[in-house]
Parts: sequence; structure tokens; C-alpha cells
Amino acid sequence: MTRIYLSIIKILSFMVVLTFSTSNAIAQEKEKWGEGEIEKVEIEIVKEKQISLPAANRNFIKVPPRPAEPIKPEITYDFQNLNFAVNDYNPAIRPLRLQQEPISKLYNNFISGGFGNYLSPMLQGNFTNKRSKEKFYGLEFFHQSFGTGPVDGKNSASGNTEFSLFGKSFGKYGNVAGRLGVENFSNRFYGYKPDPNVNQTADKQAYSIINLAAEVESKDVSDFNFNLLGGFSYLSDKFAASESEVSLNFKSKYNISDEQKIILNSDYFLI
Repeated sequence: MTRIYLSIIKILSFMVVLTFSTSNAIAQEKEKWGEGEIEKVEIEIVKEKQISLPAANRNFIKVPPRPAEPIKPEITYDFQNLNFAVNDYNPAIRPLRLQQEPISKLYNNFISGGFGNYLSPMLQGNFTNKRSKEKFYGLEFFHQSFGTGPVDGKNSASGNTEFSLFGKSFGKYGNVAGRLGVENFSNRFYGYKPDPNVNQTADKQAYSIINLAAEVESKDVSDFNFNLLGGFSYLSDKFAASESEVSLNFKSKYNISDEQKIILNSDYFLI
């Protein structure tokens, strides 16, 4: 225990002496240089020594040339002019042709018919020519009638019949077309109080219409083109009433240039 105490005392004494010496050294430095001041110092580095190495000695052994050996037999060269000619090559190239789509079959005739309640027969048909680049013509008809009706039997009957002929011709410089139509429709008036003494012929009205039409038009082959359409219709009824109508329609166009044209349209109606 005594030795341990002595050792501790020695260590403490050493630390006290070391602390005192360090404080004196710091105080002397501050007195010498002044607190917080750094003097200007120039440092010059001079390099005078040069590194030199001696030249290395390289000794190479040269390979002596190999003696030439004569070739037997000796090589000889023979130069000749060769003429090479071939025939002209004409490949047979066949262009690929697209297969044309088949033209669908044309059913140029049509007819249908039927029969319904209220004693109502129906018949309809249409007949035309087949495909042609020069002409187009045909006829059509339609009929539908009701022998009785929902009010008072035959006193509410009605009917309608239509028939027409048409055609068109295609020429080199223009087209011509025409049409003829006939139409008839009838009705009975049933807006009365049912009475067995009512005259069955006085309550019926029937209309008949006849119409004609013609058309001439030019094709777009020159600077001037036109279209002239004329029509006539005549209407009459059961009670001797009638009405006529005449109509004309004219359209024309004259091309002065690609950007300028003159257009003239006119209509005429007479009733």
C-alpha cells in the first residue's frame, strides 16, 4: 500500500511540473512573437541538382542473309490477250397485274305482293335494263288499296295506284332523259253520323295525276355546260276540278379560266 501511494504522489508531481513548464513556454512565445501576429516570410526553393543517366549499351546480333537457292525448273511467264464476249441479256419481265374484282350480279327486275286485313291487296314491281354505257330505261308500278276501313266498313275505303316509264340516253357530247307517270288515289269521307240513307257515291273523292318530264344536259367537254329540265303535270278529281303546271329549269356554267366562271340559273313556273 505504501508503494502505491508513493507512485501516485510521483505521478501527480510530474503532471504539476509538466503543466508549469508548458505555461512558461507559451508565455515566452507570446512575448517573443506578439499575440495573434504572423510575420511575412519569403521561402525560396532552388533546384540545382540535375539527374543524368548514362547511355545504355545495346548489342544486337544481326541475322546474316540466307543464300538463295535456284528454282528448278525455272518459272516462265506467258502473257496472252483474251477476248471475252457474251450475248445481250434481255430478261422477260412480266408486270404484276392486279386481278379485277368481279362485277356483282345485277338483278334488274323486282316484284313483290301481299294481302292484309281490311281487304288490302298490295302489288309492287320494277323492271329495268341491264348495265349499259349507252342507255338506261325501265318501268315501275305500285298499287295498294283497302276495300274496307275502321269506320263504317266500305265507307272508309281507300286506294293508291302509281305507274311510270323512264329512260335516259348517254351520248358523246350530252345526255337526254325522259319520264312519264300516272297516279291515282281515292278516299271516302267518313266524318258523318252513320245513316243508312247516305248516298254512297257522293262521299267518294278520287284524284288522277299525269306528269311528263324531259331533260337535256351537256357533258363537261368544253368551257360551256348546261342542263335544261322541263316538266308538265295535270291533276283532276271526281268533281271536275283540275289544275295544270308547266315548269322549266335552266342551269349553265361558262369557265373563263381556272379561277373565274360565269353561272346562270333560271326557273319558270306556270300554274
